[in-house]
Amino acid sequence: MNVPRAAGEGRQEGQPDVCVAERRWTELLAWPAGSVPPAVAGAVLWTSGSTALGLRAYMAEHRVAVAAAAVAKKD
Repeated sequence: MNVPRAAGEGRQEGQPDVCVAERRWTELLAWPAGSVPPAVAGAVLWTSGSTALGLRAYMAEHRVAVAAAAVAKKD
């Protein structure tokens, strides 16, 4: 029979805590474990997006530099 007790009441020295035995670890760990795949996916998407934007900016600068060099070469 489960009788509600105050914290520390009815527990004797050297006896294991019954709450630890009754804790449902699968439910406690399901949410954190379930949040890892979306976090990894978000990190991958953010990294690939920022890399693509940086590469696009670099290529735009490179095209401008090549065009300026071609114009300077004609003169």
